[in-house]
Amino acid sequence: MDADLSINSLVKVTGSTALLGLGSNLGDRIGWLYYGLAKLGSHSGIRLEMVSSIWSTPPVQAAGGEFLNIAVRVNTSLNAHELLQAVKGIEAETGRSGSASDARRLDIDIIYFGDSIVDESSLVIPHPRRLMRSFVLAPIAEVCGTAVDPVFKTRISELAYLKLPGLIPRATRVFHPGWHGSPRSGKFG
Repeated sequence: MDADLSINSLVKVTGSTALLGLGSNLGDRIGWLYYGLAKLGSHSGIRLEMVSSIWSTPPVQAAGGEFLNIAVRVNTSLNAHELLQAVKGIEAETGRSGSASDARRLDIDIIYFGDSIVDESSLVIPHPRRLMRSFVLAPIAEVCGTAVDPVFKTRISELAYLKLPGLIPRATRVFHPGWHGSPRSGKFG
């Protein structure tokens, strides 16, 4: 899990804004989230722009203990499929098998990719279960600014406060004493 947080904040990446969800429920959960941020930030086609608070939630249809979740807003020169390959590569480095029901050191999902709507067997954007999971909505609302959901034409931050049928209700914001700073400063702890 040794990865330096060498965020390429001096490199101007131009392209699309994407909102990603990261989660971990195995081992050093905060360490794995940090690792995911470091790996994303070291990719030449990805620039971290904003990271949410850490949120804790029970596992949903997955083995293991409580998840810690964050959202990150990135600017990327990659297209959606290339970004998917990049995040799946990072997951694979942590030993992720790809099974949705396994406990995992690191899970990275593309929640939004600009205002794109993609419905393919290998990639669905926006994430199809985003509105049913408070552990996605709450952190995404912190980093999305005034972004609008391309399907519902509603601000993403407003969707986080809707009480939708089937919503996984409990997401608790947690703070870690070593989790401070911003991606632009390159200081996390």
